[in-house]
Amino acid sequence: DVDYSCLGNEQAFELIKMCCGLQTVVNTSLEKRDPSLLLKYTMDMCKTLNKFYTICKILDDNYAQVNAKLKLITMVKDSLKIAFNLLCIDTIEEM
Repeated sequence: DVDYSCLGNEQAFELIKMCCGLQTVVNTSLEKRDPSLLLKYTMDMCKTLNKFYTICKILDDNYAQVNAKLKLITMVKDSLKIAFNLLCIDTIEEM
């Protein structure tokens, strides 16, 4: 459905890589019995999302880009929700 190649932004591709790496971080954290690895992952993802949000205008005239950006943000939100759940940190649905 989504053409992520239209993003053309370093932070966007970093977010995609981070979302894809969640399972690896969870497995490594479990193997080493070190939840700080998962916590560092969440902090890094939040920093990268903040950079992305600061640099990129989310809503613009290009439908494909808007769609890709919104799907990416949803993917990040879902990844963070999983990570926070594993760390026993409650999340809120909206502010």
